[in-house]
Amino acid sequence: LTPTTSQYFALLEFKAPETGKTNPNSSMKALIIDDERLARVALRRLLAEYPHIDIVGEAEDADSALGKIMNLQPDILFLDVQMPGKAGSP
Repeated sequence: LTPTTSQYFALLEFKAPETGKTNPNSSMKALIIDDERLARVALRRLLAEYPHIDIVGEAEDADSALGKIMNLQPDILFLDVQMPGKAGSP
């Protein structure tokens, strides 16, 4: 499955939390979470067009994602909400 821009992009610019203003010099730490390797690769390609997004890691399942979220403390997550084991709905 190849992700499309509409599936993943809701935020294309980073607003500094302290001021709420756009800061083109700030980077946003991102974590990609998807069980499909090809989807992660495609999303990396899409995100490469946004220099202010710094991909700090990837996870292929919910358990490893939780550990990476705690360790890497990303600003934004790009995730598949329907993965084996755990899903995005209660």
